[in-house]
Amino acid sequence: MRLIFDARHLSLTYTGLGRYTQAVLEALVAAPTRPDFNLVVLMRPSEGRGTAEKGQWAPRAGVRGPQLEWVDVRPFSAAHYARMSVLVDSLGGDFYFYPHFDVPFGIRTPIIFVVHDLLPLLVEGYVQRYVLAKKAWFKFALRHSLSRAVRCHAVSQTTRRDIIGLVGARYAGKVGVTVEGPLLNVSRTGRPDANPHTRFILYVGDRRPHKNLKRLLDIFRILKSQHDYPGELYLVGARRNYDFDVDAYAAEVPGVVVTGPLPDDQLAPLYCAADALILLSKYEGFGLPVVEAAAMGSRVIVSDGGSLPEIAPRERCLIPAAMRVTEAAASIAHFLSKPCPPVDPAYLARYSWDQAVRSLFPFAFADSPKRVAT
Repeated sequence: MRLIFDARHLSLTYTGLGRYTQAVLEALVAAPTRPDFNLVVLMRPSEGRGTAEKGQWAPRAGVRGPQLEWVDVRPFSAAHYARMSVLVDSLGGDFYFYPHFDVPFGIRTPIIFVVHDLLPLLVEGYVQRYVLAKKAWFKFALRHSLSRAVRCHAVSQTTRRDIIGLVGARYAGKVGVTVEGPLLNVSRTGRPDANPHTRFILYVGDRRPHKNLKRLLDIFRILKSQHDYPGELYLVGARRNYDFDVDAYAAEVPGVVVTGPLPDDQLAPLYCAADALILLSKYEGFGLPVVEAAAMGSRVIVSDGGSLPEIAPRERCLIPAAMRVTEAAASIAHFLSKPCPPVDPAYLARYSWDQAVRSLFPFAFADSPKRVAT
């Protein structure tokens, strides 16, 4: 059994897609796969700026390494769609895995691919230039990938429902759900001995319009002024602005700390020490910070946007989009006044990369079928 694993997105350092690809690859390499399973990994060499160097990625010590094939074809380029099929089919795989929706054209090897969300189609303002052309391309690429694939994995029930709503029931039998796991190394992170006088609510993400940061800042302002919340709000993530100037607006709200992006070794302690993670997006296909915060033992506050109610633990604070900011602030204040409950172990067990690779590649394991149903 031979799997061609397209890991060229590892070159997109610090992106969600790059980190997802790395997590799946590392979990698969470390898993107890069947003796006749053979893994071929397509890697993209460095161009000298934030991309994977040859030899930079390697399996953990004591684990049988995959065969690495270096491919100088950039994802999302014209060459990606036109040239990859010849290479992939020449490798003689039983399956080809691609971690995104835009599968290269012309591949004859049976295809498995992943859809993370339909944000460009469902969220107004997510695409800001060439809107009609980009939406048309997204629909075409997704339909093409579904027509050629043996299996499509959505990262949530919400994303699966959205896919079927777009393409119709014709491909429903091909679309399954495989959730993600935490990307931070939870096993090596303990709850720090934080200063008991330092309290904060944590936001992790970018500043795209669907993240609803203006609403978040308005709620936090009321939480401070009317409910005497003694802590701060940390905004962690990329600092590029879209629909409004987040830095200028945040400067007018007392207690807001803008950190910019942080490496994992600095982000993990923040998850652990926070009063809660807050994510009030209008829509999310998955919402990884929610799972990471729960894995770290932190409370979570989420909106009802997209998959967030689906993936958040039962012990969450739910802030519907229709709730007024004054009511939302009062609900959050009440939530934070209660002791932090333990997260259900069954919830944590569901969101693991070991479970993910067993769902993505059942043929790689001795206790699973060899073939993916078409």
